[in-house]
Amino acid sequence: MRLCLFSPLDRELRGWVGAIEGDRVVHLAAQSLASFFTGGGSAREHDEYALGEVRLLAPIQRPPSVRDFYAFEQHVKNARALRGADVPPDHS
Repeated sequence: MRLCLFSPLDRELRGWVGAIEGDRVVHLAAQSLASFFTGGGSAREHDEYALGEVRLLAPIQRPPSVRDFYAFEQHVKNARALRGADVPPDHS
């Protein structure tokens, strides 16, 4: 399931919880993504909208922390070093 926060293009909203299914977004009856999960990960379905009729919003309005790749890169290097392995080179 691909969850999102969205707002129909014709309305100014703080965002509704939805599930992206193919080329549509199904509006779920949950106040927030957090309440969706604390409610057991299921919610009644409301309307559905075509992806082109909605604006996708940040899924977490105020994240408690922001992590950059550097912290993750150091974690990978340290974890692999403990096992005697090097980090594979980037082939992008």
